Amino acid sequence: MSAVTGIAWTDHTFNPWWGCKEVSPGCAHCYAKAFDKRIGRDDWGEDRRFFGDAHWNEPHKWNRKAAAGGIRRRVFCASMADVFEDRPDLEPWRLRLWALVVATPHLDWQLLTKRPENVAALAHPNWHRGEWPRNAWLGVTAENQTFADIRIPLLLREPAPVRFVSYEPALGPVDFDLFLRCRKCRGRGWYALRPFQTPLPDATPCEDCIARARRAGHHVPEGHYAKAHGSLDWLIVGGESGPRPSTGPGSNQFGAGAGRPVAAPAASSGLATPRPAPVVSSAPGAGPAASKMGRAFLTVLAQRRRPLQKRQLLTFAGYRASGDVSVMFAALLRDGLVEASGPSVLSITDAGVRALGDYEPLPTGAALRSHLLATLPKMESAFLRAIVDAHPAAIAKGEILARTGYKASGDVSVAFAKLVTLGYAEKVGVGQLRAAEELFEA
Repeated sequence: MSAVTGIAWTDHTFNPWWGCKEVSPGCAHCYAKAFDKRIGRDDWGEDRRFFGDAHWNEPHKWNRKAAAGGIRRRVFCASMADVFEDRPDLEPWRLRLWALVVATPHLDWQLLTKRPENVAALAHPNWHRGEWPRNAWLGVTAENQTFADIRIPLLLREPAPVRFVSYEPALGPVDFDLFLRCRKCRGRGWYALRPFQTPLPDATPCEDCIARARRAGHHVPEGHYAKAHGSLDWLIVGGESGPRPSTGPGSNQFGAGAGRPVAAPAASSGLATPRPAPVVSSAPGAGPAASKMGRAFLTVLAQRRRPLQKRQLLTFAGYRASGDVSVMFAALLRDGLVEASGPSVLSITDAGVRALGDYEPLPTGAALRSHLLATLPKMESAFLRAIVDAHPAAIAKGEILARTGYKASGDVSVAFAKLVTLGYAEKVGVGQLRAAEELFEA
């Protein structure tokens, strides 16, 4: 789970559990499996990792912030699991997830699966009785034509308000025309069924849809059609993000322009949807330099023009340590945009400078301190102000409480710990804190 993510098409990530099992070629170089192994876990196979109430309470905080700001936030679920994996031990956690989705109406939950055949059985029963939540999006991974033909028709049978496809890793060409809404069909969204599926003779697709399918080489016998609830609303395009050869057999070279041909059929098909149907590039398909987090890290390194510890990068860029941050550091190193200058030390490369291009400088010095004091939670902001005012000397925690009017409590201890974890303060001796020097760098 992460409150801040480097994934370009979402705002947060949430995992009801960790762990999965490979089901198709798109799983061969799974970034989640690699990350799980790197941190010493073994949740790919039979084991699954579950979480406590603190983990499950985080989306409620995101929902409150979104409601207060009058905005909607997207939550990718799940980056480290498949919510429609069919295992008895997952059912209580899945039911808790469905309740959480309904309880957070200001969050749009992006439920992505490689197992759409399980949706009808594992989604909440009420969702197929006309009560599918308006904030529960549904998506499938389609890494090549074979799995697009299998998974997308199953997706389009579900009444989710937004149906999307993750064409990543893009392991082969996919014709998405069959799954896009045709204006000549008056937005009814017909798609071709394969011969082994049950024909629905009452369905009548338009001639353009039939001709387009046959021109693409698809076998479309008479009567083998079905009516979808609608059409695809989103298409996410990207390459592989897990460990793999960079060249030669097994590599997947996917540059920022590789997804562009996919967008052309969407435009030429007469796509008509109730909302724009974007083709969204996803790192590393668009490259980590195209993501908000990646650009922030590169910007900090370009501004400072010297190697920085990862902790310093987080402080200057305004991020906190998380799984997504670790994945982003790995992506920047993999693509040669940064290089390791020592243990946990990174510097920007010439390739990183070129990929970053023109950039807007991030706050430093007094501007950085003002930004942090304005954006941190009230208690943490008050504590940081007292610590900054004492700089360059250290200040005792008791003195901080006296200056800010707070009393010792569990929440106070957590606030102090967060300031240290985020790199804004450092421990000096027993019960004393000092402002991080990074906050005073010009």
